[in-house]
Amino acid sequence: MQEKSIALNTALADFFPDLTSAAKDISLIELATHRSGLSRLPENLSLAEMDNPYKGYSSMMLFDALQSADPKTKDFEYSNFGFGVLGTALEVTSNKPLNELLQQRVFLPAKMQDTFLSLDDVTIEGVADGHDILFEKVSHWTFDAIAGAGAGVSTAKDMLALGNYLLENKDAPHVSLFLTPHTAQAPKFGIGIMLNDEIAFHGGQTGGFGSFFAVDFENEHVVVVLTNVSKDAGKLGFNILNAINE
Repeated sequence: MQEKSIALNTALADFFPDLTSAAKDISLIELATHRSGLSRLPENLSLAEMDNPYKGYSSMMLFDALQSADPKTKDFEYSNFGFGVLGTALEVTSNKPLNELLQQRVFLPAKMQDTFLSLDDVTIEGVADGHDILFEKVSHWTFDAIAGAGAGVSTAKDMLALGNYLLENKDAPHVSLFLTPHTAQAPKFGIGIMLNDEIAFHGGQTGGFGSFFAVDFENEHVVVVLTNVSKDAGKLGFNILNAINE
């Protein structure tokens, strides 16, 4: 965003000129810190097909959800909807698909050679099977317009490379901006990443998978936990981080 000179407080109206709802005043930084007032999921997202719930969720559906949104509070609420909107806004301003943009700005500089987005029109090969909490095999999730919410597919090697890139470049303007707290209230967020003193971290789940990523800038440690079971990996990740810091 810095290279394109897009201000963090740029409102969605700049990216979606036909948007007339109150969502037009939401800023990029509010989306990136989960304080946009948008719900966790778009109201028009059908959860009838939980084996692949985001498949076929189009840009038009995303715009319709924004048009009917009524964000009233800017308190913290984790929003996949908001991050999907953020990804689409970046596509609009860069005139590039999100996968291409991330390859150019993140994956290639960090030497993440096996990382990509799981999109509806991409054939997924060489990826581990995912499992639910009963260890039953489940389908891989794919994404369209809401890819910014969790379409990333990566490896432990690539995520460690990302952590090392952040450690080596922590004073660079773009990394410093990424890691600067942009919220006064807890939980503290940089741009899309949680902050706790000298530790930057994030975790999440999609169908059949769980992940945790943390960078300890004080002790220069990187911890990555990737599981092919739909289970929170955060507790294990922090236990590992605490153990190696003892």
